[in-house]
Amino acid sequence: MLMFFSIANNSVTVVGSDASYTKPIKSDYITISPGQTIDFLLKANQKPSHYYMATHVYASVANYNNKTTTIIDFTGRFRSLGNKDYPVDYPVDVPKNVTNMNFFTLFLNTVLCPNNSCKVALDEPFLANIVPRALWRPRSGTKVVLDYNSTVEIIFQGTNTVGGIDHPMQLHGQSYYVVGWGFGNFDRDGDPLNYNIVDPPLMNTIAVPINGWTTVIFKASVWLLHCHLERHVSWGMEKVFITKDGKGKEARMLPPPPDMPPC
Repeated sequence: MLMFFSIANNSVTVVGSDASYTKPIKSDYITISPGQTIDFLLKANQKPSHYYMATHVYASVANYNNKTTTIIDFTGRFRSLGNKDYPVDYPVDVPKNVTNMNFFTLFLNTVLCPNNSCKVALDEPFLANIVPRALWRPRSGTKVVLDYNSTVEIIFQGTNTVGGIDHPMQLHGQSYYVVGWGFGNFDRDGDPLNYNIVDPPLMNTIAVPINGWTTVIFKASVWLLHCHLERHVSWGMEKVFITKDGKGKEARMLPPPPDMPPC
């Protein structure tokens, strides 16, 4: 679930996310999703006093107290640290020649028992009886085979099945450029015209808006892609791309060790 963080009577400047710099963004609060990291700067320029630091979730389970509050106390003035001169412009190399485009819908299935009643066999486990087979982890899926280092574009489309929710989609082991997002259904003809391919943020986790869409671009390699809500992962909202070996030793999968047990 999305979480908001703020410091009373203070503003912060976001300078990075998921270990990559972003364009500085000044705000009275920050928004963060499960799996994300955010770097921000706080200029302690208020008079010495006590200032509340608080977080609040966008939505949570009913009747659950998740209040998280603390206090920061400015007690004095610290000496300035020596600042290095950094280049004003930092080049962003966004892959533009997309060779593999994917459109993923994000939703949660549900298959209700007829007349709200499920028959249970007494000689089998209770849970396996009442949970329909359609709600188990999938037995098979669509294979997505990629050439090593090819440019991949993914459009995540949120849906309203079983109630809309934001899905924090994380790609392990590497990052992607978030080139676009919006609410409602993705417009294949119009929305790509507004992609930011000049200086988009480089992240490894992005919260797809409720009933909205997000587009990311990255170079292909073998890593896990999944929703960072653990319950959704257990229901099958995850995948691993099948990526072919590239040229050279470092672009190839290592063989399994000889003592690795078989599946």
